[in-house]
Amino acid sequence: MNPVVTGTVDFKKIYSKSAIICGGNRWVNGVSDYFYEESGMEKTVRSFAKDSLNSPKIFFSIFKGALKKSKDLKNFVEQKEKKGIKNFSNQELIKILKDFNNRFYRMYIYASAQSFMGYREDSPLYKMSESILRKKFKNNPEKISQYSIILTNPPKKLKNKDFDLEILNLAEKYLSPGSARAKKLIEKEYEKIIKRFSWLFFDFTDNQLLNTAVCQKLIKEKIKLGQKGIKMARDDIKNYNKTINNNFIRACHELKLNKKEIRVFELIRWLGYFKWAREYEFQEACFEIKKFQDELGKRLGLKTIETKYLFPEDFEIFGC
Repeated sequence: MNPVVTGTVDFKKIYSKSAIICGGNRWVNGVSDYFYEESGMEKTVRSFAKDSLNSPKIFFSIFKGALKKSKDLKNFVEQKEKKGIKNFSNQELIKILKDFNNRFYRMYIYASAQSFMGYREDSPLYKMSESILRKKFKNNPEKISQYSIILTNPPKKLKNKDFDLEILNLAEKYLSPGSARAKKLIEKEYEKIIKRFSWLFFDFTDNQLLNTAVCQKLIKEKIKLGQKGIKMARDDIKNYNKTINNNFIRACHELKLNKKEIRVFELIRWLGYFKWAREYEFQEACFEIKKFQDELGKRLGLKTIETKYLFPEDFEIFGC
């Protein structure tokens, strides 16, 4: 994850007020921790949050940039994959991996802002939102979580909802007339779903987390909803954007939020959208680039776990 660290340190390239001067990361039992000079990080986070509230254009420019570069990263891998991974020479595969790392680094310069604002418990925006709701519900604290969800839900449907929709559709087929035949047809569809959505379950390890057993388990859970419940769940997904935004407007009106308070929640909900939209794109890109790593490792007699921890230039040590 070296590109993550260098990208965060170089956040100053797109946000001149960044005070982050150094960083590092450590892997322990498959989990990565990142370390940055504390005062520089805190100063940067506070400054970016303040500027985002004063001028949302800064916020949206950087967050849209992160999403665009994540999509570019995924498109880069997809275009290479169309040519056939096995058709590339060792040197060509190394070049693809180097290009991917460089593109990932450039993407993470922008994506660092999402880590500052969305992954930290002490995020200034989250603290502001909590303070606003506490004041609104001094006598009814039990309503804080309810309105917090309404006011911070992402304003647009995310890619994971497409997977949920597929599972609901299969569950409905199980309940339809002639379900015995439907079950046989559904089993043939597992492979299509696994091929289409394996990236969604990719955890940057060598585990295949989406399989037939997982599909069956998820479908059984949806079947419990019954035909009426399945239809409602499917309609919720299809109407997500309209429902979520209407609920947001209604909640702002009910709580009589002023323009500044509304802006806080607007930034948080868009933060949630851009954070996950960007993550899904680069997660899929990383899932696909692993095929290139594995192909090169296979040619060199390396296990997939070994290729995962090598830098592109490290492959040259093996005589590529």
